[in-house]
Amino acid sequence: MKKQPNPPLLLPKPIMLIVALVLLYGCAPPAKDFAENEESPPVRSFYQVGLSDTRDDLFEVILTVDSLKAENSIFRFASLGSYQMMDFGHFIRRLEAFDAQNQRIPVARIAANQWRVRSPQKLRKLRYLIAETWDTPVPDTPVMEMLGTSIEKDGAFLSGQAIFGFFTGLENAPMIIQPRFPEHWAVASAMPAESDGSLYARNFGDLATSPILAGELSSESDVVQGIDVRIHAYSRSGEILASDMLPLVREVITATDAFFGEVPLETYTMLFVFDETNAGGVEYHDNSVFVFKDGDLAGQTPFFRDVIAHEFFHLIIPFSITSDAIDTERFFQVKPTGHLWFIEGVTEWASDMIQVRGHLKSEQDFFVHDFREKLFREDINRSKLSLHQMSLSRGRARDDYLSVYSRGALVATLLDIYLLDVTFGKRGLREVLTDLYKDFGPERPLPEERFFEIFADYSGPELQEFIDRYIVGNEPLPVASVLERIGVKYQESKPAPDDRSEAGMIMTPMPDGIEVLWVHPDLANSGIQRKDKLVAFQNRAWTGQNFRNIVGQIESFPVGTDYGVTVLRNGIRKDFQLTTLPAEIRHVLTRLPAMTPRQERTWMAWRTNMRRN
Repeated sequence: MKKQPNPPLLLPKPIMLIVALVLLYGCAPPAKDFAENEESPPVRSFYQVGLSDTRDDLFEVILTVDSLKAENSIFRFASLGSYQMMDFGHFIRRLEAFDAQNQRIPVARIAANQWRVRSPQKLRKLRYLIAETWDTPVPDTPVMEMLGTSIEKDGAFLSGQAIFGFFTGLENAPMIIQPRFPEHWAVASAMPAESDGSLYARNFGDLATSPILAGELSSESDVVQGIDVRIHAYSRSGEILASDMLPLVREVITATDAFFGEVPLETYTMLFVFDETNAGGVEYHDNSVFVFKDGDLAGQTPFFRDVIAHEFFHLIIPFSITSDAIDTERFFQVKPTGHLWFIEGVTEWASDMIQVRGHLKSEQDFFVHDFREKLFREDINRSKLSLHQMSLSRGRARDDYLSVYSRGALVATLLDIYLLDVTFGKRGLREVLTDLYKDFGPERPLPEERFFEIFADYSGPELQEFIDRYIVGNEPLPVASVLERIGVKYQESKPAPDDRSEAGMIMTPMPDGIEVLWVHPDLANSGIQRKDKLVAFQNRAWTGQNFRNIVGQIESFPVGTDYGVTVLRNGIRKDFQLTTLPAEIRHVLTRLPAMTPRQERTWMAWRTNMRRN
């Protein structure tokens, strides 16, 4: 069975809002070369990939090699860098090795993602069956859809790192992939195709960062702002076509060009998979993948555009403006960077501002939906770590990673407004980025240890305090004081305009109960905690099916009414008495009825500040 669509979150009335966590692992760095020195070895890896005869959601991969040496005895999957938490070996169902006479060679699993072949010099063929990741339960860390694999009756999606393993020592060798799907299926990938349909990768880096989409596809192409854009789409229902996505893509690329300038790219391949969930996207420099919910194109257009804009701007950050700790050409040489907040948070800010200034999104939509939603996400995911600490932490929690996107984007928004105000509308965050690109760019990464120093130099002396307090430090963000500079009033909360009550929690239905995501400070002494699972209300089972009915019942109680709930915490059931609270409206944003000349000037600069030729 496919994953169900993301469940809604219940926010305190009157706001009902779906928070789509589409950017959780949205931007994996690409990989092009592995070795530091020598030319590619003459040995080639030849893969045949198709569907298993059993069709039990299994792929069959046959890897043919020759001239292996003793040091090439380990067959493995990528399990480091962007994929270090993903156990692709979990999906292997059978793995066999054969010699030139088609006789079996002993092979033993030695780790989660590694196998040792005895006598690799004799090896000629390795065959394995591997389950698709979308429909296969994973006990620990699930594989995000856009980084995994899927099989349908009329199509298949394959991320390279999720389906192809390699022999150690051959990472930098050329690799040939021969798709073996039904004859009427089309095959799309950023990898160049030979006349016989085989795909060519210079090395495993190319293979891992060039996913394959096969099946009954629709395709469309166009030249947009000098970029040869190629779009391929699979729709499970057949309702959404590549031609439907081209206008959105054209809008985003055109708006990005107006906002920043020409993106250094000649050819760009985009794969769209429309299925049962809005999982998000991943950017691989010269190609990208998006997994979106099928159907209702009109209703989802703003969401699709948001995700496409985010991923496309990664061509600027981190592929054009980057730290020297990030080597996008070397997949296995991953070092921690303290600037994940910059890579993801500033990109998220830019993806919104590109649309605001390109008239694809209104200022009202930006504040009421985007900015406000990020404030709610911070309520839910607020980390004890600063943005800089979160960026450096390899063992960061899920909430920390999510906060990089929400808090990082909020910081970028406030920084942009602050800079525009103190420079009287002449210089904002966009100008800082364009100047950094001119002076550094992809061929001259910013030194990791001097990143903040350089960033402050290009932003102005006022920025250093901002960095110290809100990026290196973890002080509460100055939302109200900064937004006032553009004539926007911010209130963290205000009473609802009537006498309604509320539960005082943000909740979402989960398979094992109603998860508590946020607890109002007035309930701090009740004992209820974030991540508790509510399983009963007044001794009545509380499930996803009756979730809204019970919430409605709670909100019908007078303010101050006590009621009982049962939670599941660390496998133990606990009973608590809660009290209904006066209903609040949280994170209220309104335009001031009258603005000063300076506020007017900063407001106009914020909403219209575009690239100056």
